[in-house]
Amino acid sequence: MSAARPLLSLIVEWDNVRYYEIHRATVMLHRVMAQLRELDQPAEVLLVFDARAIDESRVNEAMAGIAGRARDGVEIYTVPTSGLRYYQLKNEGARRSRGDILLFVDSDVIPDERWLTTLVGSFQDPAVEVVMANPYVDADTLYGKTFALAWYFPSRAADGAVMPTTHSFVNSIAFRRETFHRHPFPEDRELYIGQCLDFRATLRQVGIEVYMNPAARIRHPPPTFVRS
Repeated sequence: MSAARPLLSLIVEWDNVRYYEIHRATVMLHRVMAQLRELDQPAEVLLVFDARAIDESRVNEAMAGIAGRARDGVEIYTVPTSGLRYYQLKNEGARRSRGDILLFVDSDVIPDERWLTTLVGSFQDPAVEVVMANPYVDADTLYGKTFALAWYFPSRAADGAVMPTTHSFVNSIAFRRETFHRHPFPEDRELYIGQCLDFRATLRQVGIEVYMNPAARIRHPPPTFVRS
């Protein structure tokens, strides 16, 4: 008899929705639900948001819009919080989750085909404790093409082996549960990209290698607000 497949917790921060239209987050969720159908293991999806900044009814609408697409073995929850922001929402989602694998994905990215199965498949290697996807700038417009040439995300890379990386992206990153709960995200409300760098440095200091799976791609929008 084969061992039970580990539970996957897919934790979606609903903070970036404040800066991008709800349409992009909806597209992301629909793609996630479609790709969960390709993944032969139980899963839960947690939409984590600040109820002081986001209308809870809008989050419930988003959840209702994808509930009918969920296959058996996939549960979906909304997680209202009070006053939490980006990294704090991720940490709270982890605390509320039950999964053996915690996959954090941002509400403003668009997964490419087979992103989910490819990223989760990285854990077949027992040496992998933390693995990130391969983000690239959405270059569908001239504006996007401009930032694709100059921004900190790399260009869309070819497939390759899962390898240790010096990149520090948390918009699509997965952890073994015990690893994340020993080393949650820092919660400095004023730092964004800087916290990614600090977080990776902290993991390296305690001997945890961060890997990237170049075949697990996600499209990130070019920046449109001061925070970027």
